Amino acid sequence: MEKRDWFDIGLISFWLVAWASIVYFVPVI
Repeated sequence: MEKRDWFDIGLISFWLVAWASIVYFVPVI
């Protein structure tokens, strides 16, 4: 795999974690 592919995977997984944390913590606040 090229470095760019790993960068895209990292970016996607980062946004998934970010959205999951937002969806999880917003109802608590």
